[in-house]
Amino acid sequence: MKTLLTDLNITHFDPYFEMVNSKVVHATTSPEEPFSAFTGVQIKEWLMGLSEKNNRKDFAILDKASKVFIGEVVLNEIKNNEANIRVALLPKFFNQGYGTEAIKMAADYGFSQMNLKKITLSVYGNNPGGLRVYEKCGFKKDTRNKINEGLYIIGMSLVSK
Repeated sequence: MKTLLTDLNITHFDPYFEMVNSKVVHATTSPEEPFSAFTGVQIKEWLMGLSEKNNRKDFAILDKASKVFIGEVVLNEIKNNEANIRVALLPKFFNQGYGTEAIKMAADYGFSQMNLKKITLSVYGNNPGGLRVYEKCGFKKDTRNKINEGLYIIGMSLVSK
């Protein structure tokens, strides 16, 4: 394992700010929405308030050896022993295995520490790399919904063993 998960917080401000304002990341996480950059104040307030939120668990993904920020993985919308998961990486860390390890680690945490029974996610059809990662992690396709001409979203889920 080359990946470490830790609580996402204000110490990750600079690389987190870069990641959430990346047009490359936006293209795979919110392609139906027009790109709009977040301000430093918005990011600072978000990161400082995360510890107070009880319906989510936000992790920073770090390289285990160097402690360099890679991205985030989040278990959110937690309700009735189910949660949604999402992941975002800085583009320079795409296709290096970090996303796969982070998803597996966060799902394991959700099942073992949070007593989740099911984890769901949505992935856009224009993100074949993300789809491969989720399938590698054991997620199964549940739904496919057209957003607009040429864009669709796939719903996937993973159930506790």
